[in-house]
Amino acid sequence: MKKYVILLAAGKGNRFSNTTPKQFTHIDGVPIILHTFLTFYNLVPEIERILVLNKTDRLLWENILTEYNVDIPHHIVYGGMQRFHSVKNVLDVFPFEQDSLIGIHDIVRPFVSKRTITDAYNTAKIHGACAPAVNAVNTLRLVDGLNNKALNRTNVKVIQNPQVFTRDILLTAFGQAYEDDFFDDATVVERSGKTVHLSEGNYENIKITYPQDLYLAEAILKNIQKTPVHDSL
Repeated sequence: MKKYVILLAAGKGNRFSNTTPKQFTHIDGVPIILHTFLTFYNLVPEIERILVLNKTDRLLWENILTEYNVDIPHHIVYGGMQRFHSVKNVLDVFPFEQDSLIGIHDIVRPFVSKRTITDAYNTAKIHGACAPAVNAVNTLRLVDGLNNKALNRTNVKVIQNPQVFTRDILLTAFGQAYEDDFFDDATVVERSGKTVHLSEGNYENIKITYPQDLYLAEAILKNIQKTPVHDSL
């Protein structure tokens, strides 16, 4: 069964509060976008890579490849207004094989582990739709207007990437009209009537969203570099 991954790198990163989009911010001297790109290539080279960029960032990406002497096969598709539209752009133009699995991964999650990736694809192969997840660590409260109440965190999961689906399930799901509450790809698939199964994620698989997240990212990277047998490598 052919495997693909859509690496989403077209976000503007409004919450990052920086003139440089967060995917081009450096961790240990290397842009986040390259960290994640190389992670997928090094861990699962058999998965075909499709990078989604803003058209205005194409030259920036090509300069990064040149600067770091990277020559790895991949495809480029331009993104849309929202995550939904970026994924749909890929589905509309890319010739996915009929019997295939398609993963979708935020480029600002550079520390996904090989186990997380392989478990997600294996689960999707069996069930058709999968999202990695880890247990919630913090105490959680649900806010409803002026009221709020505590949630039992044993019943709450933190969802990660890559979220993986069969080609047919994904095409059907993204044939729907866009809704503002499509929080992620699993939400889109779920809204089409399919059940999304969960696989095990890894806690290092953080999404770099705010500038403060760079401190945690640096610490994770240092730990990975000190322990080359670590699962995230």
